[in-house]
Amino acid sequence: MERLLRLLVSLSLSGFVALVGLGLTYYSVLKIVIAYQDYKEFAERKAALELGAALQGDGTNYVEIAEKLFFLVGFLPLILIIPGLYLFGFGLKRMLRKISQGLPEAAKKPQSETELWVSTVIYGFGVLITAPALVMGLIKAPQSVPVVFQAIETPAKAVKAWPNEKSDKGHHGTYFVRFEFVDNKGHTAQSVIEVSAPRGENLSRHPNARIAYVPGRTDKIHFARSVPSIAGYLWSFIWRIGMLYVAVCGLLANFLPEKPSQRGRLASSEKSLSRNHMTTGGVSRTHTPGRKGGFGRRGHPEGS
Repeated sequence: MERLLRLLVSLSLSGFVALVGLGLTYYSVLKIVIAYQDYKEFAERKAALELGAALQGDGTNYVEIAEKLFFLVGFLPLILIIPGLYLFGFGLKRMLRKISQGLPEAAKKPQSETELWVSTVIYGFGVLITAPALVMGLIKAPQSVPVVFQAIETPAKAVKAWPNEKSDKGHHGTYFVRFEFVDNKGHTAQSVIEVSAPRGENLSRHPNARIAYVPGRTDKIHFARSVPSIAGYLWSFIWRIGMLYVAVCGLLANFLPEKPSQRGRLASSEKSLSRNHMTTGGVSRTHTPGRKGGFGRRGHPEGS
């Protein structure tokens, strides 16, 4: 079980690296496409802008300066393609290598002091980032499970938004937003949700949104985008349990006495047998001499 979980955790980490690289590449390409479209629009208006600058009689060519700055800033995301492709290739290559190698070996006791403490820090970090989140997820499960498994999405409209007077003004504060929507029974309902100040101001200008609620609990609503899917919710527990199990097994292998393997026990048994053989001089066959005066052959006296 431990070997399978170690393989799954390793594949998940490699897959995450590949996805990060793919995301950087996609973001860079998207930004470049948008910048190219904007640059084409700027180039079409360049002649008119240059004519306006010439009529003003200003010797400084602000249009050329703006074009260079626009080109530089617009195509700056191009540099993200290189690390993006590298991370994507590295993660994909690592995943394929792990799959071809099969199940890894179980955690073993490190051979050196440095390796012991480095692996202990890594396993301890794994415990710190998984155990608290896992405990908090279990504590919040009674409130999260109904929302994830039973929530209904519906369009809503923000009818009122006002700042929270008790919020911390130094951190932009928060807003209360009152939404109005039609529930699954056809009744018009209203509910208030607390959001960040920028989002509250945005909802004041653009009031339409999609919210989610548990049937029969229209007083408690959530933004539909913030509700994870069932697969995503379950996966958040699965990978944490797997990583926590691997980390705990690694810590136990580091500090618990190492148990001798079956091969080691067989080797020690063979050594002990060999040692006993050398001490006793070995096992030799002994022939009992015939009695004097006896018969050398059946029916005939010896010497006859």
